[in-house]
Amino acid sequence: MQPHGHGTAPSQQYGPAQLRPDQPPPAQPRPAEPSPEPSPEPSAPEHRPSGPADRVPSWGADLRRVAAYAATGVVIWTVILAVGRFSGLRANNGDLVYADSLLAGILVGVIGLMTPFLLVSTSRHDTGFRDRGLASLMLVGVPLTTALYTLGMLLWPVILGPRGAPGTVAAELNGDGRALLAAAMFLLASMTWCTATVLIMIKSVPMGALIAILPLLGEVFLFGIGGGTLFDGPASDAPVMLWTIAAGAGLVVMGIVAALLNRHEQRPRRASRAERRS
Repeated sequence: MQPHGHGTAPSQQYGPAQLRPDQPPPAQPRPAEPSPEPSPEPSAPEHRPSGPADRVPSWGADLRRVAAYAATGVVIWTVILAVGRFSGLRANNGDLVYADSLLAGILVGVIGLMTPFLLVSTSRHDTGFRDRGLASLMLVGVPLTTALYTLGMLLWPVILGPRGAPGTVAAELNGDGRALLAAAMFLLASMTWCTATVLIMIKSVPMGALIAILPLLGEVFLFGIGGGTLFDGPASDAPVMLWTIAAGAGLVVMGIVAALLNRHEQRPRRASRAERRS
């Protein structure tokens, strides 16, 4: 054994993981900065399939739709007249009303009033009335509808039988050219004027509905009473002339209204296209 010197402290051994009291702690390694990720390349806009409300049929398809509704309406109204003739129609007070010349005229007035409403389609963004080519569609489709209904009315005197008063327009539809022409012009007048009113009501919501409500109520009164008076009255030149003038004026007004509405709807689209080009 070796003797320790006087006043000396025993030496201490420090391992590699131990620090001396006077030694500072080692610096911690700095974490590596993440490398910037490359920015993704702009991808092409995702194509979203158009829904049913975005699809607008062609002009020809819309015309076929108008003709199909007219053909269906001919069958429905002829059946209603036949039911009223043989079985009677139940009135609000519970009484049975049998079809005669007066009721036939009222039905024709109702046809003219309801036809434009049948063209309304809530599944289309244009509500069933085209944003382009509406004027030409109406100027072709409404006379076509009138022609199909007029052909269907050739059966009405047969259905009415003795309930159609002899000498009236309703009873002479298939025997007197003036009666058939008066009925056709009345139907065309009611359809054109009512279509013009419905176009304003549907295509210019809500202001258009407020503007068109009073004219529509007036048309209900005018064509409801006018149809009954015409069909229950004699066939003569006076009603032919009256309703021919009304039908011609209605065609002009309907065409102007449809063209103006299309022009108004296309104006924002032209502005947006001009902004994209600039």
